[in-house]
Amino acid sequence: MLRNRCLLFIFIIAASLPVFSQRTLTIRSTDTRVQVEKVADSSFVFLYPELMDAVIVTKDGRTSQAKLNYSMLLDEMHMQTRRGIQAVETNNLKNLEIGSATFIHRGEEGYFEVLSEGRFPLLMKRQIRVSAMPVRRGAYGGTDYTSAIDLAASIATNSGGDFNREIFLDNPSGQEMDITLRYSDYFVIEKSGQLIRLNNQRQLLRDFPEYRNELRDFIRSENINFSNQQDLVKLVNFMEEMK
Repeated sequence: MLRNRCLLFIFIIAASLPVFSQRTLTIRSTDTRVQVEKVADSSFVFLYPELMDAVIVTKDGRTSQAKLNYSMLLDEMHMQTRRGIQAVETNNLKNLEIGSATFIHRGEEGYFEVLSEGRFPLLMKRQIRVSAMPVRRGAYGGTDYTSAIDLAASIATNSGGDFNREIFLDNPSGQEMDITLRYSDYFVIEKSGQLIRLNNQRQLLRDFPEYRNELRDFIRSENINFSNQQDLVKLVNFMEEMK
C-alpha cells in the first residue's frame, strides 16, 4: 500500500534572474513510487503557467495552430489534442513559435530557444536535473543522508501509438527521502551545424581560432559577461559582422 505522505520544501536562488538562474526544489516523501512531474511545483515542470497559443512549422513548410507548453523536466513540447495532452512529434519539425519565442529541436540535445539567428545562431537550453537521497534521522533529530536512490524512467505507449514519457522514483521500503529538482540554463552557439556551449572567453577563442584576436579585443572592450544573455547577444551580433 502506498504511503500518501509528501511534504514540500521550496528553496529558490536568484529566481528573479531570467537567464543563467539556478533554482532548487526539494520534496520530502515516503511514497513507494513517486511520479516526479505529479508532485513537483509546476514552475519546475513547465516553462509557461498554461498552454499557450503557438504555431508549429514543419520541414516541408506547412504550419498549424496549436496550444503548447514546454516541459523542461521531460524536454518535450506538450500539445493539446482531442485525445488529451500529447508530445509534439519531432521527426519533421522545423520550429515552434510560442508568442515571440521560437524553439527548435536538435536530436539528442533536445529543445532550444532561439535568441538570435544568422551565421552563428545563439540558442538557450533549459534543463531540470533530478536526484534523490534517503533521509536518516541522526542524533538530536538532525538529518543525515545515506546512499542515493536511483532514478527510473519509463516509456509508455498507449494503444493509439502516442508517445508519453514519465519520470518516477522507486522507493520500495517507503523510507523518508528528499527528491531534489535543480533548474539551470545555459547558452550555445551554432557553427556549421555544431552546437558549441558558451562557457567563457578561453573556450570561445579555442572554438573560433580564426577570429581569436578580434574576439579577445571585443570581449575585453565591452566587458562581456558569459552569464548575461544581453551581453552574449551583443557578442554574437559582433561575430555576425566579422569576415
